[in-house]
Amino acid sequence: MELLFGFLELNPGIEIQLNKRHDVLKIEGFSEEAENLLKKRNWRGIGAEEAVGELTAELAEEGFITEESNSVLISVHSSNNRDQLKENLSNRIAGTLRKHRIYPEIFVQDLPQSQELYKEADREGNSPGRLWVIKTVLAENPSLDVGELKILSVEVLSEIIKKSADVEILDYRKEKEKKESKPLSTEDD
Repeated sequence: MELLFGFLELNPGIEIQLNKRHDVLKIEGFSEEAENLLKKRNWRGIGAEEAVGELTAELAEEGFITEESNSVLISVHSSNNRDQLKENLSNRIAGTLRKHRIYPEIFVQDLPQSQELYKEADREGNSPGRLWVIKTVLAENPSLDVGELKILSVEVLSEIIKKSADVEILDYRKEKEKKESKPLSTEDD
C-alpha cells in the first residue's frame, strides 16, 4: 500500500496521511492546539479535499487563520497524482477561506522521499514540510540562524520563503484587491 503524506502548515501544523485514493488514513497535529482541533471528529476514510476544507473552516472559525494572518504552507510527499492533489488542496483551502472573507497566500512544495527528513522533524517536534523549507532557506542563506527559523510563524517564515525557497506561491490575496477595486454599481445603472 502506498502512503501519501500531506502537511498543512499554518499555526498549528497538521499531518494528513492518505491512501492512494486520497482518503484519510490518519491525521496528527504538531501542537496541543492542533490535536484538540482534530479530536472533534473521526477523519479516517473521508476524502483529502473534504478533510482539508473542514479543517480550514475550523481554523478560520477558531481564529488561527485571519485576514491578517493568512499564509498556508502545503507540503506533499506523493508519487500518485501529486500535482493534481496540490492543486485540489490549494483550491479547496482558498475556496473555503473566501467564504470567511479571507484571501490566503498559499505556498506549495514537494517533499523529498527521505526517511531522515521525517525522523529529524519528529525528533525536533516539527513538521517535515516546515523543516524542508528551513533547510532550503538555509542552503541559500547559510548566515541565517536555524534556531530562529524554527520558531518563526508561517506568516513570518513566508516572507523569507518568497526571497529564497523553491516553493510555488499561489497568492489569492490578489482576488481581494480586484474585488475591492471594482466600482460599486448604483441603482441608476
